[in-house]
Amino acid sequence: MEPKLEPGNQPKIDISLPKAPHPDDVRMALEIAKGAGQTPFELALRRMATNPDPFLVKAALASCEGLGEEYRLSILAQTYENLATEYEKSSRIKEGMEARQMAEKLREEVKKINQNKPQENQ
Repeated sequence: MEPKLEPGNQPKIDISLPKAPHPDDVRMALEIAKGAGQTPFELALRRMATNPDPFLVKAALASCEGLGEEYRLSILAQTYENLATEYEKSSRIKEGMEARQMAEKLREEVKKINQNKPQENQ
């Protein structure tokens, strides 16, 4: 019998930055993009906006050469934000909170990256 969860005994939500996608996931994303007649970047943007899938977006972005890490993380953050909205529409509040926390953590990482970048002269 599992112990009853009390307010002080809630399980901690593990929100850690996503690791690099598995090579098989990247291969799958490339095949999906090719089958849809899209580039991996287009696939990532479409799946960010409609039917958000962070794993597919992350895998598709991994194959986009020349795309800065802050852009990858920003797109992934927006994917999690859209996913949170979808979860909340279907009354999956806990999953929505987790997705929103991940989006916030990714945005914080983008801020760190941008703060450490040398400013370009205009």
